[in-house]
Amino acid sequence: MTGSQQDHRVRHLIALALGLLCILHLFVQAGDVTTYVILLGLSCGGVAVGHQAILRSGPLVWTAIIGLVLSYLGLLMAIGLLVVRLTRTFGS
Repeated sequence: MTGSQQDHRVRHLIALALGLLCILHLFVQAGDVTTYVILLGLSCGGVAVGHQAILRSGPLVWTAIIGLVLSYLGLLMAIGLLVVRLTRTFGS
């Protein structure tokens, strides 16, 4: 196994870990504005890493795809929940 193949596997696993972290963050943290902003940044990072990881071929590319999907779900949830929280905060 060459060094570049090992790097691709690490990228794929990092993309999966970031995707899982995005989804886990939704259920673990309290729901205030700062939490959703942190989740938004984490999801954007997961999406960026996921897109870079799926461009690299390897035996673990499916983990990068799953991580990318989870990151996109976290991104959509973060945007939606942040809009709702800001509307409640400034609407009252």
